[in-house]
Amino acid sequence: MDPYLPAFPPAGTAERPALTGLTCPACPGVLSVQSNGGSLVLACRIGHVFVVPELVVVKEQRVEQLLWSAVEALEELRALLGDARLDEPRAERAGEEAARLRDLIAGIQPVRIDGLIGNGKSDLGAQ
Repeated sequence: MDPYLPAFPPAGTAERPALTGLTCPACPGVLSVQSNGGSLVLACRIGHVFVVPELVVVKEQRVEQLLWSAVEALEELRALLGDARLDEPRAERAGEEAARLRDLIAGIQPVRIDGLIGNGKSDLGAQ
C-alpha cells in the first residue's frame, strides 16, 4: 500500500470546497481547498484560512517546532536516565540522538516563496 496521499484533490475539483490530504497547522482539523479568484484557499472547519504560500511557510515552521520538541524530549530523557542511574547506555544514546537532531535543524534551508522565507521573516528588500 502506498502511504502517499496527494495534498490537493484532482485538478478541476476545486470550484467547490474539496477535502485535501493536509491537516491544519493551527488545529487537528482537515483542510479543504477551493479556488478563489485564481488562488487556492485552504480552510479548516474551525475557520483557520490559508493561501498556499502561507500554508507552506507555516507547515515548515511546524516541522522545526516538532524537531525542537524531539530535542527537548531526548535531552530530558538523557538527564532523567543519567541522574536516576537507570540505563546509562540509553541516556548516552538519547544525548547523541538529540545532538543529531540539533545538527539536522541547523542544516534546514527555509523555503522561499513570493518574498517569504520559511522561518516567517520577510525577504522582500533583501539583496
